Amino acid sequence: MDTAVTLASGLTTDKAICGAIGIAHQTWIDWKHKASEGRAPYTELFRRIEEVKSLKITQMISGIGNDPDWRAKAWLLERMDSSFNLRHRHEHTGANGAPLPAPATGGNIGVTIVVETPVEDDPYTAPKKSE
Repeated sequence: MDTAVTLASGLTTDKAICGAIGIAHQTWIDWKHKASEGRAPYTELFRRIEEVKSLKITQMISGIGNDPDWRAKAWLLERMDSSFNLRHRHEHTGANGAPLPAPATGGNIGVTIVVETPVEDDPYTAPKKSE
């Protein structure tokens, strides 16, 4: 598991760590679930991983201000830690988190279509006269 911790310090993805240590991604997810339940040795593994990731992120942030190629570090941070992501996901749900109802078919679904009819004397909407 030291390999997983070392790889995590490079801010690699979970899937890449799985491939490097020879386990299925679902196994990794199961381990995370066991760690969230407080089960050893998973709790210690993911505590160490979070520790090295936090240290690496801190190093990257402190280096951005003095690095002429700061964009590379910012790019990595955006993709490897969701708190630095410029895009945010907004999920919309119905009452009490239920799915939104599908729009009714065939009826008014709240769309208004405006059709402008040209007015003969209005220079903005009148049809162009051919000469």
